[in-house]
Amino acid sequence: MGALRTCEYGTASKRDLLLTALEGALKETCTWSRPTGGLFLWLRLPEDADWVALKALTAARVFYYAEGEDYRVEGKAVHFIRLAFGHVPDAAITQGIPVLAGCIARCRKRNASGQFASLFDD
Repeated sequence: MGALRTCEYGTASKRDLLLTALEGALKETCTWSRPTGGLFLWLRLPEDADWVALKALTAARVFYYAEGEDYRVEGKAVHFIRLAFGHVPDAAITQGIPVLAGCIARCRKRNASGQFASLFDD
């Protein structure tokens, strides 16, 4: 039982680190899930983000994520990405989220604030 609690604490601290980084870098642009467990979270991008450009920019900066459509039965494009935190080193989280934020800013067609009623509203 002690190893399980250590693991839970480790992933919870990584989750909290990711949430803090997102709050600092993407608060005005995106919204995200706040998981109570697990190893990843969902980040909702602004509707005007250019997906092709975002994927190219982040890959060039060695920042990788899973696209939301990969997790839909229909394979329909959605404005979500899945960010893992469970196995990611702390420094990669704190240094990577500002990189992602910069890439998102460069890939937007407008500069409006992300105004979402909730994570999954349409």
